[in-house]
Amino acid sequence: MDLKICITSHHSFAHQTYPVVVPSLIASGIKPSDIYFIEGGYDQRNIEIRDGVNHVRTNHNSIEYTSLIDIVEHSMQADYWVM
Repeated sequence: MDLKICITSHHSFAHQTYPVVVPSLIASGIKPSDIYFIEGGYDQRNIEIRDGVNHVRTNHNSIEYTSLIDIVEHSMQADYWVM
């Protein structure tokens, strides 16, 4: 089973979200490579790997739908997504 965890944030408060949510997921046994931290509010899309976590900066700014839009637009594949 291919399960991915997706966290939606925005560049104005990602610095508060990331250090709380991501380490907690990793401590609970989630592989960092299965975590996608999608941060909206940028001019261009950019992906980097930070601490093994997929960190996506996207040009969407649709509150809770930012990550869903990015996943669909870029055909990101998984059997299941948890958002």
